[in-house]
Amino acid sequence: MKLIAHCTLMLSAAADCPVVVMLRPRGGNAQWLISEHLELLPWVPSTEYIDSYGNLCQRLVVPQGQMRISTKVLMQTDAQIAVDFSAMRMPIDQLPDDMPSA
Repeated sequence: MKLIAHCTLMLSAAADCPVVVMLRPRGGNAQWLISEHLELLPWVPSTEYIDSYGNLCQRLVVPQGQMRISTKVLMQTDAQIAVDFSAMRMPIDQLPDDMPSA
């Protein structure tokens, strides 16, 4: 199945603000990235790295004033989502701050 996802972040900063965002999905066995578009207005340099959990992270500095970050992706995904119905449910506010990576 094809999945389109998009979001726009409107930011306002009183001073230059270093941030790490995770707005790019990674491909894998259950999903394939067909296309993506990431727009930074105003444009600022960014660096990308993979964190210890395998997430694609972008490090950048939000400049003083207004900034818009927009992203849009088209993914090919499995028609069915693999769900472990025996997994324990836990309220978000009770999740530990550090989870072991898979």
